[in-house]
Amino acid sequence: MTVRLEAGAGTTRERLMAAFTALLVGAGYEPRANEGSARVDLCNCPYKALSDAHRDLTCGVNLAWAEGLVEGAGVDGLTVEFGPTPGRCCVTFVGAE
Repeated sequence: MTVRLEAGAGTTRERLMAAFTALLVGAGYEPRANEGSARVDLCNCPYKALSDAHRDLTCGVNLAWAEGLVEGAGVDGLTVEFGPTPGRCCVTFVGAE
């Protein structure tokens, strides 16, 4: 199901972000919204076992998936930042504040 359909017609940004976060959880991620900021960090990588052996490939696919997800979600001002960091996913979602 798409983020827009899940959020409902005439939805608010908050409902879109809630649906977006629910989609991330359903895909095996552990999203954490940072209070006071428009960032959503992914506290895990559901592909960790694969990325340990093939990081460039796995992170590249993950980045492309995240960018497609943002484009399809239609949340105004939401972008993807790429930055592999130990202990979490290589992508972070950043919204306009």
